[in-house]
Amino acid sequence: MIKHPNIVQFLGTLRDPRSQRLALLMELMDESLTTFLERSTGPLPYHIQLNICHDVALALAYLHSNAIIHRDLSSNNVLLIGEGSRAKVTDFGMSKLVGMNPRMTPLTQCPGATVYMPPEALITPPRYSSKLDCFSHGVLTIQIATRQFPNPGDAH
Repeated sequence: MIKHPNIVQFLGTLRDPRSQRLALLMELMDESLTTFLERSTGPLPYHIQLNICHDVALALAYLHSNAIIHRDLSSNNVLLIGEGSRAKVTDFGMSKLVGMNPRMTPLTQCPGATVYMPPEALITPPRYSSKLDCFSHGVLTIQIATRQFPNPGDAH
């Protein structure tokens, strides 16, 4: 039911006739942000950096306004089309629907890649809100600007 120009669109499901496994059919995209950054040589043009960061921010704003925390934002979960002209967020397997209460929401596990997580998401038990996605977006922005995979060091 999520529909936004910066979120990869779910089109339906298909059952494989041989294995009977269910497959999700999604909008076709060109590549992940990870692949794009790895194959790029030299600094990315500023307007492409800005386009990608802006598109991801729009997707997060839409999700948060609908009480959804993505919880797994990383360069692997941002897909691109047209050499970075459009970015879309994907992979909602770790997402949580939260109540409309703006207080921090207790969650039972640390989702996603730890290098994109704020410190409060790495403690036991983790407690965070949609601010987790904002922190992850900040890490992603630095990754886009530097073209280097995040390496924050020891979590302790």
